[in-house]
Amino acid sequence: MTKQFAREIADKLIKEHNPDLWDGLGNMPSSFSNEIEVYNIFNKEVYMTIQFEIDADEGGCWAHIVKLYSNKDGCNDELIDGYFGNGINSVTSLVETIMDLCDDYKEFYE
Repeated sequence: MTKQFAREIADKLIKEHNPDLWDGLGNMPSSFSNEIEVYNIFNKEVYMTIQFEIDADEGGCWAHIVKLYSNKDGCNDELIDGYFGNGINSVTSLVETIMDLCDDYKEFYE
């Protein structure tokens, strides 16, 4: 994973899911979406998901979560790992989370 590619993913995700750059405080805008995005950028048995969700461990604040799943033999998706990151309106923060997770699991790259 290159930082440039991670930035492209983060830019697109935030533009599509949080175009108003809502910070998680106050009323949620109707343009905000916490739907899961799936990225098949690893080998055929591993994929990455990103979404916005409330992080109960951080006092119920909105955060982004980046997860890797294994799909060996095409069944029973199994969570490999997931990293929460602060902020739902920061491309830089999301890029750092993507890079951290991908750097820790380099063996899954094609």
